[in-house]
Amino acid sequence: MFFKKESDPIKVLLSKQQQALGRVFKRGEMIIREGDVDNSMYVIQSGAVEVFRLDHKGQEMIFTTLEKGDVFGEMSLFDSAPRSASIRASSKETRVLCLTKKTLLQRIREDPFLMLLIFRKMSERIREKDEELMTLTIKMNRLMDELPPSAPKES
Repeated sequence: MFFKKESDPIKVLLSKQQQALGRVFKRGEMIIREGDVDNSMYVIQSGAVEVFRLDHKGQEMIFTTLEKGDVFGEMSLFDSAPRSASIRASSKETRVLCLTKKTLLQRIREDPFLMLLIFRKMSERIREKDEELMTLTIKMNRLMDELPPSAPKES
């Protein structure tokens, strides 16, 4: 879902005219809803957003906060799957520019280096998730080791 600064995606992806565009969202306003189908990615021009999901009890789980220069929603450009999380503005005002698949492909044709930026960020995310998974697995194994042995089953 998103990539951080440098090369500054706002400058790399957008012309000066496009940088002046964008929609302003107020704090708490939804930008993306989990489950929606869309083929756009977003660039945060100012402010911040929260990436979250609801758990099985309907409780909100915030995964991360993204800020100016971060990009989100790019996974849908590759797999056309429904959105995997919801994203809402978390600053008083957050300006976000929406880039359609068509616009992004046009920019990639003009500057193929953009694909490397996207692949780099996606790779970083996979590594972060691998580390999180390993940490959770270790914690779970420790908890399992602390459980009393189960009683033998009666035959």
